[in-house]
Amino acid sequence: MEKRETDVCIAGGGPAGMLAGLLLARLGVKVLVLEQHADFEREYRGEVLMPRFIQLMKQVQLFEAVDALPHTRIAGMVLWRNDTLLARVEMARFSPGVPFAYWIPQPPLLRGLHEIAKRYPSFDLWFGADARELLRDGSGAVAGVRGKKGGADFEVRARVTVAADGRTSRLRREAKSEMAYEFYDFDVLWFSLPRPPEFEQTVHFHLTPAWSYLVAPKHPDLIQIGLMAKPGQFARMRSAGIEALRASLARGGALLAGFARQVQDFQAFHPLQARVALAKQWAQDGFLLIGDAAHTCSPAGAIGVSIAVETAAVAAGVIAKALQSGDCSANALGEVQRIRDGAVRGIHDRQRRLAALMLSPNPLVKFLQPVLLPIAAKLGLPQRLPAGMLVADPPVPLDPIVMKG
Repeated sequence: MEKRETDVCIAGGGPAGMLAGLLLARLGVKVLVLEQHADFEREYRGEVLMPRFIQLMKQVQLFEAVDALPHTRIAGMVLWRNDTLLARVEMARFSPGVPFAYWIPQPPLLRGLHEIAKRYPSFDLWFGADARELLRDGSGAVAGVRGKKGGADFEVRARVTVAADGRTSRLRREAKSEMAYEFYDFDVLWFSLPRPPEFEQTVHFHLTPAWSYLVAPKHPDLIQIGLMAKPGQFARMRSAGIEALRASLARGGALLAGFARQVQDFQAFHPLQARVALAKQWAQDGFLLIGDAAHTCSPAGAIGVSIAVETAAVAAGVIAKALQSGDCSANALGEVQRIRDGAVRGIHDRQRRLAALMLSPNPLVKFLQPVLLPIAAKLGLPQRLPAGMLVADPPVPLDPIVMKG
């Protein structure tokens, strides 16, 4: 059995885990990140990074490095009702400090963070390392993890163990951490198409009687479309056959009608359950949940990655101070939740209200949408509503030690 001792062991090499590991290593903390996959090369959904992500990168002095990665800049959003333009929202209107969003594929983003982290001798990353079990000491405090790497057992002893292993976190279950709440409001059916020559570098939101959906440029030369569906709707469509889905798509506006003529089977679709969830207690003695393991966002607003890395940056400061003081108790590590809980709950509330508007089964809401949305557009509401989700105002409260490059 391979054994290792470290200051901090992070299970999960996604954006939250990699950023937390990088920031801690930059402070001289000995960090080992465990990533269960063999590399970063896989398909992800969360690749739109809104202004609040870029704000955070500037706070932690990583903006220049991230900006140098392959990406597409998104300058605004457009709202449609059927094929009628209702509103055009320029990000500069509500985010003058960061007047754009990114589309960065996650593999180069994670590779970029890894390249920076490797500069620090206290950082290490194991690929193909699946953390499966928490280790505890005689007092019951978490003391590390045990798992499998390349078919062989390993054991990592750590002063602080961090679960950054996603929305279905195994370590959260191992820790018997209960959920404060969990809501499953809709599914998103993702698929990609070649980018039309005339397509603007904007995010498009379409409301139609058949579907509500978003369209975004996908680097380098595609567009990604996400259809919002009621829970279980996609399964029922599969049962009904591809022709039924093609007929439904054809009623969803010109863009979807064009796709409907091309689609041959269900292989083009990648369904994602849009769950909003919050763990009740993020910290135990020697243990901390961050990112999607602590709080899962839905795709509404495309801010899941941004919220996850914000918590990771807060956690880096709290963990560094805990290690320095020698107090890695649940109370000390719980400072992360005390800082972030209100902001996360606020985001979840906005996401659920947005989903309710987009997918309301209420006939009155559906009847009034064509009337009220143009009025709201004329009043400028679409320009003001995104700010609370897409921009961090005020900025995320970070410990000054993690803001020094």
